[in-house]
Amino acid sequence: MRVALGQIYVEYNQVESNLARVQAAIAWAATQGADLVLLPETCLIGWTSDQAFALARPIPGPYTHRIARAARDHAVYVCIGLTEKVAQGIYDSLALFGPDGRLLFKYRKIHNEGGFMNPNYLSGDLSQVEVFQFPLGKAVMVICADSFNADVLDIIKGLDADYVLVPYAWVTPTGTPAFPPVTVDASGRMTPVPLPQPPGQQKIYTLPEVVSTISAFMETPVVGVNLVGSVPSGVLANFEYRGASCVADATGALTACCSTDPELRLATV
Repeated sequence: MRVALGQIYVEYNQVESNLARVQAAIAWAATQGADLVLLPETCLIGWTSDQAFALARPIPGPYTHRIARAARDHAVYVCIGLTEKVAQGIYDSLALFGPDGRLLFKYRKIHNEGGFMNPNYLSGDLSQVEVFQFPLGKAVMVICADSFNADVLDIIKGLDADYVLVPYAWVTPTGTPAFPPVTVDASGRMTPVPLPQPPGQQKIYTLPEVVSTISAFMETPVVGVNLVGSVPSGVLANFEYRGASCVADATGALTACCSTDPELRLATV
């Protein structure tokens, strides 16, 4: 499968601007011969946005109609992280659209970290963690923190999936110096670069470290796509999203990795 990593810049609460970048990424993916484009978590509004409840819309709804149209216009599958409005609140969700624009699959994040917004996102349940079989193979789709929680990992490990798709909103603490996400040796082998760790503090993992580790544990290729931008307010104010979207094979070896800037990259799974 040829997958486009849609590592876009996301500006919190600016739905129209973000949607335009999503549409541009879908169009680019089609020109490169991609079968599917993967886009980040909550990428129209921003993760834990203080305006999420006001800006969220249902799935399907007015935002997804436009994404579906782009998928249909460019004849490509689109997997995207969205903020979903329901009567009881909001979900951190993902949606998969087919090249005909149909909504094929929806997933709601299970593990919503506490303390970042109040009220918090509603939580999905483990029954959603399943193989979705379609012309591109047997896929599992989960969101960010679900990808490294043991209950989800154990289920995926037993599913015999061809690959796992994960939209992320992976933050980097304020003040962290700029660094390349991976090093590449003479043979082309990529190695994740760890963040500098202040003495006595808990280790903070980079996205390539996480994707490499979980793919090896599950013995399943993983495609993880992050965004680029910053958090403007709330508990995570001024934390940054530094991209580093990547692909790892079933052994945990990285086979593709984006930079820390907005980037669209074609990879093979």
